[in-house]
Amino acid sequence: MYRRVTVADFGVAALTTADAKAHLRVDTAHEDALIADYVDSATRYVEKVTGTALRPQTWTLTLDRFLGRRQPLPGGRVTAVSAVKYYDVSEALVTMPPADYVVSLGLTPAIVEAPNGWPGTQVREGAVQITYTVDGSDEPGLVEAVKLLVTHRYENRGVVSDRAQMVPVGFDDYIQMHAAAWYG
Repeated sequence: MYRRVTVADFGVAALTTADAKAHLRVDTAHEDALIADYVDSATRYVEKVTGTALRPQTWTLTLDRFLGRRQPLPGGRVTAVSAVKYYDVSEALVTMPPADYVVSLGLTPAIVEAPNGWPGTQVREGAVQITYTVDGSDEPGLVEAVKLLVTHRYENRGVVSDRAQMVPVGFDDYIQMHAAAWYG
C-alpha cells in the first residue's frame, strides 16, 4: 500500500518570530532571520515526527487504492476536502462529485466515506488522490515542543561536540503525548 502526503502551507507560522524572541529573551532585531529559520525548521520537524499540522496547510493524500468504505485523513483537524480524484480502470483521472462521498470533519482523524462504495480504480501507484485543508493544531504541547527546539538550537548553535544533545530534555515527552500514526 502506497501512502504519500504532500503538503503546501499557507505561510502562517505556528510560532511567530516575535513570540520566539520573547521566549528566548532576545530584544534586538539583528538575529531575526536566524530565529525565523529556527522556528521554521523546528515547526517542520515537529510536524514530521507527529504527523500533525501546526499551521494551516493543504494536504494531498495519495493511495494505491481506496481503503474500504472509510478513508481516514491524517494531519490533524481537517476543515475541508476539496477533491477526491482517482484513476479509473481506463486510466483516466476522474474527479468524484462531492455528492458521491461524505466527509466527517468532527472526527480526528477526519473520515471520507463513500456510502455507496468507492469506484474501481486502475491498479497503479498513486491511483487515488484526496486533497484537503488542515487547520493548524492549537495543542499547546506541540507549540511548546517547537519552543524547546528553537531554544536548544539558538543556545547551542556554536557547539561542536559528539556529546551535544540532539534534542532538548523534555522535547520527546511533548512529542510522545501527541504522536500520531504517520503515513509518510
